[in-house]
Amino acid sequence: MATLRLFFRSSNKKVKHVNLRARFSIDRDSQFYATLQTVVNIEKWDKDNQRLKLESKPKDFRSYSIEVQNDIIDKINIANEKLIETNDLLSNLSDYVTTSYNNHTGEFGSDWLQKVTDSFYSSLKPAIPQITYTLNTFISSYINDLETGKRLKKRSNRKVSEGTIKSYKGFHSQLKNYQETRKVIVDFDDITMDFYRDFTNYLLFDRKYSANTVGRMIKVLKTVMYAAKDMKLHNNREIENKDFAANYEDVDNVYLSDERVNILYNMNLSDNIAWEKVRDIFIVGCLTGQRVSDYKRINSRMIVTLSNGLEYIELKQEKTDKTVYIPLDWRVKTILDKYNGELPKTYDQKINDYIKKICEKAGFTELVDITQNKAGMEATTPKRFCDLVKTHTARRSLCTNMQKAGCKLSDIIAISGHESEEQLKTYLKLNNKEKAMLADSGYFQRVEMKIKAAN
Repeated sequence: MATLRLFFRSSNKKVKHVNLRARFSIDRDSQFYATLQTVVNIEKWDKDNQRLKLESKPKDFRSYSIEVQNDIIDKINIANEKLIETNDLLSNLSDYVTTSYNNHTGEFGSDWLQKVTDSFYSSLKPAIPQITYTLNTFISSYINDLETGKRLKKRSNRKVSEGTIKSYKGFHSQLKNYQETRKVIVDFDDITMDFYRDFTNYLLFDRKYSANTVGRMIKVLKTVMYAAKDMKLHNNREIENKDFAANYEDVDNVYLSDERVNILYNMNLSDNIAWEKVRDIFIVGCLTGQRVSDYKRINSRMIVTLSNGLEYIELKQEKTDKTVYIPLDWRVKTILDKYNGELPKTYDQKINDYIKKICEKAGFTELVDITQNKAGMEATTPKRFCDLVKTHTARRSLCTNMQKAGCKLSDIIAISGHESEEQLKTYLKLNNKEKAMLADSGYFQRVEMKIKAAN
């Protein structure tokens, strides 16, 4: 007896939604295959019963308030309507294939089965159910699209960085924690100003995240909501409220002066090869002013000679796709030559870990007062300079050292690739003494000389 079985194949465990496939068996030696146009959630597919499993109440359903219980039931009913619709469609497909088999007088094969299933979908094209997204399932799908490259950077044909994907996953994890803690299910229409205030308070006070971490999560939420709105999954305009903002605060960060960069460059680390490699990569960052994702991949092939006869590093920045030309410091060239034109491969975390120890060995251990806002409270804490150095310190160092040397902000931007002068200013970490000395163009000395001359 001829039978039709539905199944799916997926070697990528991260993929949650796949096209169903069909296997039509006439006998043991006659089995044909086709790919269906129905997409299902892998976790919902019941292979034994050949249908999608319906949503059911959560085990802790009765622990919720009556209002929340009613909300859960409404959302379950909406979801199940689509699931039942898909199950009915698949049942009709099975009947359609069986009828086509009984009426067919020619040869059978996979081509025949594919034509039959395609014909079924063509006749019911308007009735093909679409995936019903909730906010949570859409975020999962959005992250998967970033990982697979289905969603690329804006105005680019390149995938987003691993760091960006990590930030989206971190946000989704905290949104799930919030829902579990508050015993609510958050969907598109639930993203209101009341939610914004409660979610940010939860992150600040319950999770004790810094204001900037909270700001980054709100930024991700808004990006996801706008993407879903573009797909007409909701019409929620609360995120357009000016108060629904991803707020950031200026953070105290250190930078390495030219003198300290040179101290690190000249350190003898031959007794610790791992430290030496990290130091060399970090120095390249300090002398090029790029993000770690860019300065780690600088190589000799990027060196070009411009019309002024000088050598530059021609680099297309990974985050912005902007091409910058960085004057080639002789120390960068020496480091590249040391490694035959290719910097050693390493992880960002290893740079963060080792550069602190290297700076400690260099004697950069003075205490620095760091002001941070956590759990809504501003506090100043003394920390050792070396413990504050990280991958991004390299980028800050060149920007700040160029400003100390009298470079215009526009000149610094030409090398760093910042989007604006306002954005660049957040990187310039001069203390008040350094700012005063930089601002002093001799005005006070000239005034004093005039007074003395008048007397």
